[in-house]
Amino acid sequence: MAHRNRSIPDSDPKIVRWVRAFAGPIAVDPARYGLTQADADLLTAMSDELIEKYIAARRPISRTRPTIRAKNDCRKKTLEVFRSYVRRINANPEIEPWKRVELGIVVADRRSSPIPAPVYGPSLWIKQTRECVHTLGYLDAETATRKYKPRGVTHLVLLCAVSDRPIGDPREANYIGCYTRQPIRITHDVKDAGKCATYFAAWLTGSGEQSNWSPGKSLTIAGAPGIAPAPGMGPAPGMGSATVPVPQMQLAA
Repeated sequence: MAHRNRSIPDSDPKIVRWVRAFAGPIAVDPARYGLTQADADLLTAMSDELIEKYIAARRPISRTRPTIRAKNDCRKKTLEVFRSYVRRINANPEIEPWKRVELGIVVADRRSSPIPAPVYGPSLWIKQTRECVHTLGYLDAETATRKYKPRGVTHLVLLCAVSDRPIGDPREANYIGCYTRQPIRITHDVKDAGKCATYFAAWLTGSGEQSNWSPGKSLTIAGAPGIAPAPGMGPAPGMGSATVPVPQMQLAA
């Protein structure tokens, strides 16, 4: 089961206030929170749309089943996106706790969790499943056999660098997302076919503690028949499919 985000309230009036309070500071200075102007524009637009649909569903003159349904659909879509941004900000070690509080993010009291983050990051495997699509999974590096997250870990943080060669430094990679289960499917741009994708991962505990980054795992992005993985970059055994679309952000090691 996915870790419940305590920052997001559970009633419509509180949700509307929270998304407005979250999007507002980011619109003023997105770089302060490790985001871009495009991120700020998206959050502002989604916040405004939810407020508009919430008002339409509350007013007696416009309150109908279609407007209520539209508000509920918009709320679900908005919360999915805003949750992904909360995870992005929580996973970025450069964002200080007080900046998270400015956005209405609940900062966990790290003294309340006796379980430290694992020392080693997860052991990744990758395989090519379709044109420009990589499927990834993970093992607990300390046991080399467990397919589950270590005790106390709630998420896997994933970075990726696309280049002409394998990358050895996670500081050169972009943030991909936080995941609670595997396998993870990553779809690359067709124009990157033939390039090398290098992935790094770290464990994240419920109190926000992060493990060291895993060693980079690389695989060529095959865009068409005839493009083979570069030497030394073959896939590891895999399992199935599934997952999540993600925005990008620069993340330091």
